[in-house]
Amino acid sequence: MVQEYHLTPDSAFFLYRPMCQHAIMSKFDELRKVDRSLKQSSSTSLKTQRFVEASESVLEPLVEDVKSLHHIKVWDDISPQFYVSFWTLSMYDLDVPHASYEKEINKVKMNMASLEDNKDMVSAKRKKESERYQILMDKLKDEVKKQQDHCNRVMARLKQQCQGWFPKRSTKNETITQFLQLCIFPRCCFTASDAMYCAKFVLVIHNLKTENFSTLLCYDRVFSEITYTLTSCTESEASRYGRFLCCMLSQVIKWHSDKSVYEKECGDFPGFVTVLRASGAESSNKADQLDFENFRHVCHKWQYKLTKAVVACLESKDYTQIRNTLILLTKILPYFPLVENLGNVLEKRVDKIRVEEKEKRPDIYALAMGYSGQLKARKPSMIPEAKFHTKEAKASAPINVKKEPGTADATDSEQVQVKTEPDVRVNGENIEKKERISSSSSKSDLHHSKKTDQSSKSMNKDKESKEDKIESKSRKIKEEKNHRSSKSHREEKEKGHSIKIKEENGREEKTKSKKDKEDRREESKRDGKSKGDEKEQRASSETSSSSSQGSANVPIRQELSPVRDESEREPKRRKMEGSASSTVSKNRERKDKDRGQRNEKKREMPDIEREDHEVKRHKEEESGTKFSKSPRNNEEIGKERKSKGSKSSQDGERKRSKEKKSDEKPSRKESKEDGRKEHREDGKENKREKKSKKDKEDSIDGLQKHRSKPSP
Repeated sequence: MVQEYHLTPDSAFFLYRPMCQHAIMSKFDELRKVDRSLKQSSSTSLKTQRFVEASESVLEPLVEDVKSLHHIKVWDDISPQFYVSFWTLSMYDLDVPHASYEKEINKVKMNMASLEDNKDMVSAKRKKESERYQILMDKLKDEVKKQQDHCNRVMARLKQQCQGWFPKRSTKNETITQFLQLCIFPRCCFTASDAMYCAKFVLVIHNLKTENFSTLLCYDRVFSEITYTLTSCTESEASRYGRFLCCMLSQVIKWHSDKSVYEKECGDFPGFVTVLRASGAESSNKADQLDFENFRHVCHKWQYKLTKAVVACLESKDYTQIRNTLILLTKILPYFPLVENLGNVLEKRVDKIRVEEKEKRPDIYALAMGYSGQLKARKPSMIPEAKFHTKEAKASAPINVKKEPGTADATDSEQVQVKTEPDVRVNGENIEKKERISSSSSKSDLHHSKKTDQSSKSMNKDKESKEDKIESKSRKIKEEKNHRSSKSHREEKEKGHSIKIKEENGREEKTKSKKDKEDRREESKRDGKSKGDEKEQRASSETSSSSSQGSANVPIRQELSPVRDESEREPKRRKMEGSASSTVSKNRERKDKDRGQRNEKKREMPDIEREDHEVKRHKEEESGTKFSKSPRNNEEIGKERKSKGSKSSQDGERKRSKEKKSDEKPSRKESKEDGRKEHREDGKENKREKKSKKDKEDSIDGLQKHRSKPSP
């Protein structure tokens, strides 16, 4: 699965684990059948032996396959057999939950007692219920017994194999780093049961008295390196990691609380030896073993390191770190913090987060509120520092690492003594611990270190000088670029300004040309109206003359009507003539104003455009007046000038006549409109003539009738 489907080892073993257990149990059943056929005694020792044989037969090919998962040097610190046994086992194989089984059995007993007291129920039904409860209780007891037998067989198998788990040629420090990196940290965050399994497996290794494994170093590494694992966890992984730490702390506090328990479970065990030997020789000297008081001091150091790491995560202002630390703190609350001053420091920090994150991040605010309430409830059960560990024991037992010359990594005698002195203030605000690390080194090493320091200083100076040069060059390049960019920016501004001026001039010229065209159109309309008025006057005069000729014998009232029409039309004619003259004068005034504005704009033109205008004018003059190189008389020159003057005057007259014609000629649209108006006016005149003819005829007929009547 790992090689073909590229799964991680933890997920691959999670899928393979039930299959492996089923294969082992099926093989174990086959071996037991063989023993029954041979009529051998089925003792517990024989059963355990058959179980070990079955597990070895199933796991041997897996041990060979596992070697390709990691580098070859990894197997120098941890054996592949130990790696396979760690990943194939589960919590069912290591521990029997006696407390939970007893709790369920007690519940069944309570129900059976309540049935006997219940007299309302029928006796037959009561018997059935009691039998059912009895069967259930028997099943629970059988399960406990079966699981206990299975755990004993697994422990027997592990006891046979544990002596070859950690090779003797490697140091205990390296074995623990590989164990934590490849086994504990990947599995403790996988599921909740796996988190409890990891804590239990460390205790199993300690109880089996495994060689070349230090329980003290393992616990120290787990409690010291929290920040990096917390930052890389998700929300659910942080809760599982907190469960794992809670199980580890529970075992430590159990040893810390009672001296007899500590001496029984840790007194003679190799996991609590303070002198770590790479040769694996058992230390019979009692001075090498960690005593109870020093262990209590180490427990205080672990509590302090946890508070320091947690406060650093809470002060980081990173969302994931703050969230994960609050989740972890809620999980390990029963066993951390146990010291009063450390609890006060943690409470202040959590209250500060609660105030800061009230409006920003409500989820963190809710977590901080919940944890602060639980912490305040746990405050009465906290222990003062003087009771947690004795301050008189200033230094814990030295943990020395000695490598004997028989080992592969043998050097001179190398001792590392770790001494931790508590310097804790009662107020709980400033908590400091001094960790003094004294290491014995030879004079040659010191001399070599001094040389390396000097060489490093010289290298640093050279690097600084090179960096300064590079920075100065980069600054110069930036200044040149800025200067060029400023120049180009100015030029672009000037070009844009000149373009804007030209555009404005073109717009003004267009508007002026439009105005001139409109004026011409208005003049043409007015001329057409004046012509129409003249035609009306002519038609009216003709009608008046014809009416006077035909109506010689008409009464006086009919003869006065054309005279009244002429008197009424005369003021209208005068008004029209006055309006036409006023429009002509207004048009002249507008033209004069436009010419004056053009001259003013030419004066206000920028120097560059004025120079261009002058250059054009000079070129035109040169092209118009080219004199021959040969000398001539003054008379010839005068004649030429006169002829040129006459030509120029003639050209001017021609231009003026053309302009007048263009002014007189209206546009096509205007001419069409004028034609339509003239047509309408001609139609009106024809109607008027017809009416006047009818009037004349009517008047003549009336006179004739009057004359034909007899006189009275």
